Amino acid sequence: MKLAKLSSLMMSTLLFGLSGAWTPLAKAGDQIPICFFVGAGGGSNSTLVVFKDEMKARGIEWVPFTPGTVGTVVERAVIVGSMIQEKLDADPNFKCHAFAYSMGGPVIRYLYHHVPLKVKGRKIHTSRVIKSMTSFSSPHRGTPLAGWLRRYAPKYSRGVEDLSEQNMLKYNSPDFPETFSPMPKEIPSFSYLTFIESEDEAQSFLFKAGFQLIVKMYGPRGLDTRNDGIVPLTSQPFGEPLAAVKASHDYFDSDIGLRPWAPDIYELHWNFLEGNLASPRPASVSLDRTIDTLLDSDLVKFAESPTRAMLSTF
Repeated sequence: MKLAKLSSLMMSTLLFGLSGAWTPLAKAGDQIPICFFVGAGGGSNSTLVVFKDEMKARGIEWVPFTPGTVGTVVERAVIVGSMIQEKLDADPNFKCHAFAYSMGGPVIRYLYHHVPLKVKGRKIHTSRVIKSMTSFSSPHRGTPLAGWLRRYAPKYSRGVEDLSEQNMLKYNSPDFPETFSPMPKEIPSFSYLTFIESEDEAQSFLFKAGFQLIVKMYGPRGLDTRNDGIVPLTSQPFGEPLAAVKASHDYFDSDIGLRPWAPDIYELHWNFLEGNLASPRPASVSLDRTIDTLLDSDLVKFAESPTRAMLSTF
């Protein structure tokens, strides 16, 4: 897929427009950790353990939040909000970059707008804690497989049906003020997408079947059939889409054997947010290798954006 075509697709499917001009979010010597919000499966060993250790080795703090495998978007957001509140109770200055995988995307959106946080008993704006929001493979416009997953995928427990295309309208439309969760105006928002072009590229039977089902449901309606085995490609953009990875839905949640792997993109994006790409001495010693690997890869396709220009001239 050519970058120009990919960029056009991304830009035409934004939910709420661009997040505005980006500026580095961290001051010198003030590294902001990553808060990782898991998907419907409650997080994998990779996201809870392997990625945490890998990012630590790269000089980046990784703080995973998992509400378990049960609950709607709202229910999970309330649970995660209580976890963040515990962090604030222990450290009133706690803050992080929100990296959200799959269902974690709608969860962090709802949390940002509707779950109150407090410091020393006084309510604060969520932007004081969440300094940026980035989703990975998230069904922001829902997936036609929500009910199917609830029935046939044991690891997805009660609540995943909340991700249907119909149910997601209440998070995307101002007609539902109690749940409407638009792109934040106070912080930058980004997204990374995943898709495969055939069932042969799927990493498991679940994603093979899911890919086929979306093609069969979307094709007769004249819709874009590209998907990652769980979520349609056109459902995933939020804020400014930065790149698409040619991989099935679990790429950002597990080590599925593809290289570059998810920590490479997580490291690159964190350094972008922190402003380290413009620094002669990036915080992570592996950043040079990461950039070279990603730019030389056919797996990751960057959108035509200021980010791409910055990487190309680093």
